[in-house]
Amino acid sequence: MTSTVQSDAEPTTTAGQRLHHIGMTVSDLGESLRFWEALFGVKANSQRLLDQPHIGVIVGHPGVAIDAAWIDIPGSDAVLELVHYLNRDGSPLDDDTANEGNVHFCMEVEDLDAIWARAVALGARPVSDSPVEVPAGPAKGARIVYMRTIDGATIEFIQPA
Repeated sequence: MTSTVQSDAEPTTTAGQRLHHIGMTVSDLGESLRFWEALFGVKANSQRLLDQPHIGVIVGHPGVAIDAAWIDIPGSDAVLELVHYLNRDGSPLDDDTANEGNVHFCMEVEDLDAIWARAVALGARPVSDSPVEVPAGPAKGARIVYMRTIDGATIEFIQPA
């Protein structure tokens, strides 16, 4: 995979570092699993209850219980971690990507039209009316779309030129 973003900056020391996982808080773990498993075409590799005392310390909510599942991200060594807080009330975030702190992740795909149709059928909401072809720059000719998942998270799909 070739990055569409390039930098002339000197690399920093990153030996042994890599993306481990992307975590996403969800409102309904079962629904989210159905969405991501169907979108990625793979089953979750693990699901379990996280209720040990150290978990609450890590996430800043002592005594929390989290139902969690992990799905391998196709074409990557990274994993998507879906977490549902069982004994805490959360509220949906405003999903506008212009909001500070908003995060998205991008997946390179071979057939953007097929992934678009599959994501929409599964309940994702496209941000634009259709994929956008990049007219200039390092990604010229690529087609890109942002979509909101069933939990309001943003996923970007890019089909290289």
